[in-house]
Amino acid sequence: MKVPALLQARPLPESPPDLQALDWIALGTYCRSELQLHSQDGARHKLSLRPRLVTDSLFALRNAALAGIRVAAVSDWLVREDIAAGRLLHLLPA
Repeated sequence: MKVPALLQARPLPESPPDLQALDWIALGTYCRSELQLHSQDGARHKLSLRPRLVTDSLFALRNAALAGIRVAAVSDWLVREDIAAGRLLHLLPA
C-alpha cells in the first residue's frame, strides 16, 4: 500500500479518535465541523472537525484530496476509482 505524502510523517490512523488529529478539508454542506462514522459492528464515532479548507463542491474536495492538501470525507462513488488506482487511501475502511 502506498502511503500518501500527507501521512508519511505520522503513523496511519488505527481508530476513529486518531482521525481527529489530522488536517481536514470538508464539504460545507455535509460535514463542516462534525463527522459521524459507523463501524461494521454498529458502533458510532463522532468526530469534531476544524477543517483547514471548506468547499461546497464535491469535485473541488476530491481534487484537493488528490493534490494531498488534506484528509477528506468524500462520497464513495466519487473516489472509488482513485482508491482502486492507489491515488487515494481509504482510512479506516471498517
